[in-house]
Amino acid sequence: DGNEAAARLHYEAVLKNSPDHLNAMLGIATLDEMAGRRSEALTWLKKAHQAHPEALQPGLLLYRQYMTTGERLKALQVARTVADANPKSPAAIEALATSQLVNDDLNNAMVNYEKLVELSPDSAQANLLLAKAYLRSGNLGKARNAFNQTLEIRQDDIQALAGLVAVEMESQNPVQAETIISTIQSEYPESSIGYQLNGDFLRQAKNHKAAANAYSEAYLRSPSSKLILRMYQSYKLANDEKPALEALERGAKKYPENADIRLALATEYHLDGRLEDASREYERLIELRPDNITAINNLAWIYHEEGDTRARALAGRAYQLAPERPVIVDTYG
Repeated sequence: DGNEAAARLHYEAVLKNSPDHLNAMLGIATLDEMAGRRSEALTWLKKAHQAHPEALQPGLLLYRQYMTTGERLKALQVARTVADANPKSPAAIEALATSQLVNDDLNNAMVNYEKLVELSPDSAQANLLLAKAYLRSGNLGKARNAFNQTLEIRQDDIQALAGLVAVEMESQNPVQAETIISTIQSEYPESSIGYQLNGDFLRQAKNHKAAANAYSEAYLRSPSSKLILRMYQSYKLANDEKPALEALERGAKKYPENADIRLALATEYHLDGRLEDASREYERLIELRPDNITAINNLAWIYHEEGDTRARALAGRAYQLAPERPVIVDTYG
């Protein structure tokens, strides 16, 4: 604490004499960030960027801060300013391309990822980012080439291998996809990625029980709410109701604030006639997502069936949110 106070006094003294001193502003921003004063750190980063819009470091720091907080348009504005001032900087061009991508400007993102590869042709990361953008755009040939170029630079890169699996699956090349999946599982036996990809592959082949088992193996290695939902969906498609429900129940305990899991669980209870359990889950979901129309409408229907006086008000709430939906109108009466 004493060192922090002394450092702050030093930076403040510098700024008193030179109000736009870049390193002093960044120094205070760093101190605030390390102390958990993120709002104050952001203020100093803004000041530094405004005073030095051409400078790479404050611009990139501010861009990353906005990306972390989900302020994508602000991140894009900062990244564009920095890239315009530093057109030969790989870091600046990467920031611009990535901010364009998250703002759904895929075409310009690809142009700038291509520029990034021109600036850093031997960078595995640059080639990987370009490959992912090509894949997202549906340009499978260019995506395949860029993923393979990544592997030329960084052999056995698991993200590039996973990208190639996606390319081959999209290209309807199951033999090639399965071969790459086997390579991933062999090279990275403790990673969930190979098993998740195998689940995706088997699901595409409509081998739903095997897909569910593959997702289960992936979940054992790296639990996630996404894998819970994929397990559930695959078990359901395999008409294996018991493990499907068990997956949701396990997921609801581990991820109590995941609305998708909660809705699926409530729906399963509802369809199974377990109205008390369904009501409980719908109520919890509405606490998480007050505007979830499906949960509101279904709970209103259960209340109506049970003669609960809350039914009418809840049905009216659903009707206000979606008066055009026939099922909502039917419940509201």
